[in-house]
Amino acid sequence: MEAQNEQDELRARFTVWMERLLDRAKIDYIRKLKSVPNDVPLDFIEQTVFAEEQNEAISFENFEFENESLRAAFSTLPPKRREVLRLLFAERLDSDEAAKRLGCSVENIYNLRSLALKALKKQMEDGKG
Repeated sequence: MEAQNEQDELRARFTVWMERLLDRAKIDYIRKLKSVPNDVPLDFIEQTVFAEEQNEAISFENFEFENESLRAAFSTLPPKRREVLRLLFAERLDSDEAAKRLGCSVENIYNLRSLALKALKKQMEDGKG
């Protein structure tokens, strides 16, 4: 009888442990899903892909570059960062309008602009050195 009680206690402990393990796994899975970036609208992808296929220079049409090194540095930026700079500086949209056009948050626009400007600055400094 004592052996049976011991097995029941072990089974109960194991069951509680498994339930906690599964609960934590569910929570981790939900947290991981929340950290996945939002979907990009299909029309943005189509516009970007077709613009790059038609003419690489389409991103530069509204920019007047002082020198070729700036043009070269700009062309090395990822397409979305180039598009953010184009919208903010060439089309003179505010961050809210640019976010709506690209289908992302205003914070994302700020981050992309900051990253793009930092990359341009670094490439221009490296080119002069």
